[in-house]
Amino acid sequence: MIDNDYEECKKILVKEYSPERIPAIDLLDWIKRGIDFHKDKSNCLFCGSPISNLNDIESKYISYISNEKQKDLKFVSEYHKKLSQFYEELLSFIKKLDDYQENGIDVIKEKDELGAYLDTIEKFIETLNKKIDRFEEKIYFSNDLVSLNNNISNVLNKINHKKESAYNSIVKEEAKINDLIKGRIGKNVINNKNIQKNMKDYKESIAEYKKVEDENNKINLKIKQLKNSISIIGDFASYINEILLNLDIKFKLDIIDNDYRILPLNDTQEISTKDISEGETNLLAFLFFYFELFAQLDNNFIKDEIKYIIIDDPVSSLDENNRTYLETLIKNLLSISSCQVFVLTHDWTSFCNLLYKYNPKDLRNDTSNIRAFELKKNKDCNSFLSLANPTITPYEHDFFEVLEVFENKKADDLVDYEIYHLPNCLRRVLESFLSFKTSKSSPTDKNFLNIKNVFYPTGNCSLTQENKLHSALTIINANSHKPARNATEVYTAVKFLVGAIKQTDSTHFNMIKGKMANYNKINNS
Repeated sequence: MIDNDYEECKKILVKEYSPERIPAIDLLDWIKRGIDFHKDKSNCLFCGSPISNLNDIESKYISYISNEKQKDLKFVSEYHKKLSQFYEELLSFIKKLDDYQENGIDVIKEKDELGAYLDTIEKFIETLNKKIDRFEEKIYFSNDLVSLNNNISNVLNKINHKKESAYNSIVKEEAKINDLIKGRIGKNVINNKNIQKNMKDYKESIAEYKKVEDENNKINLKIKQLKNSISIIGDFASYINEILLNLDIKFKLDIIDNDYRILPLNDTQEISTKDISEGETNLLAFLFFYFELFAQLDNNFIKDEIKYIIIDDPVSSLDENNRTYLETLIKNLLSISSCQVFVLTHDWTSFCNLLYKYNPKDLRNDTSNIRAFELKKNKDCNSFLSLANPTITPYEHDFFEVLEVFENKKADDLVDYEIYHLPNCLRRVLESFLSFKTSKSSPTDKNFLNIKNVFYPTGNCSLTQENKLHSALTIINANSHKPARNATEVYTAVKFLVGAIKQTDSTHFNMIKGKMANYNKINNS
């Protein structure tokens, strides 16, 4: 337990590090795979764009993995895990010493000595926690654990010696008792005229003993299973904690009363899911779900009894870093699973990310192992599944929706689902378009002056046009939250705002229109 790693750990504790952020280990591995995949390639194999900065990316990657802070943080985290495991094993052994005492083996002194050593180890673990939490700072530890191994070994040897002495005494006593019993039995056999009856009673006693022995074996098996279960819980918590640490999550899992508990990194006060963000709760829930699928934590073999995996809206409320990690886990499931996997999401960006490496033609081929669908509604407001093509951005996806109405429909053609859906689409389209033109891209009436300057940069905006712009902004914002919608108002807003985009930037408008034509051609082929 106390080895060269301990000495190295002590050196790291008193080091100071610069506060720059280093990507997580999993993200660095993902970058490395991307670099290897595009070696000697002049264009990106996914989007086809020219590759001009692969050497810069590789140089940054090398600087990241060779970064002293990154290597030392990983080293301290791994030693913390190893030391914590030793701590739990020693704590479990100390608790068992009560059984020794109850059976007449005096180990009170040894138990106190081990308890003192355990306190010292616990203090060092707390010191490592502080260093992990504030890695840039120097952290001092006053005690020295170098001699702890020998001290613990000496105490354990004393306990084993007392145990062996007690065992030998019991064996001698049993031998004396057996001799007495044999003499008594021999005398009874000689003097007892009902020997057959005694033999029958003996056989019945043997049968009863066998029955009790079988029951004991069952109880021992149950105890073993419970111990294994506790071990699995602890291993899982350690595994998840390493992931949370790499994702810069400020809490960890602990085992209290054989169940999982959430604790802040630098505190021992238990918290609940109400004390962490919705995104962190979703991430933690997904990690439980994900690793429960596998037969073992350290392999990629899904349990044989699992036939279907259904994942519903997995990226809700997650920040970008955690979204990327979670999407990586889902991609792994899609690549290794032998059962059917269904992933449902309303987030078009995640939809495109999950299917990024697949050929769009394969996603529409009946013989392919993976298919992509989009839920739509027909003119009768009935839902149906349509083959999807994840090659367009969320902005383009929404723009296609409003462009279809702008060019090919009238107000009377709009059905219920379009009346409710179009204000949201139009609001997102307008916000994205404004972001191309101005730093203030909020599509609200409060930002009216800035929006007007985008659409009418020369100031030639009539009072009628101002009123139409005000009305359109009100419709796409207020109607996003109103239960009642008006088809004519929604249609008018679409015609006005899409027309304004077309007039302001015809090149951009025609580019979107061309992409829509190609997209529809692929989807209808």
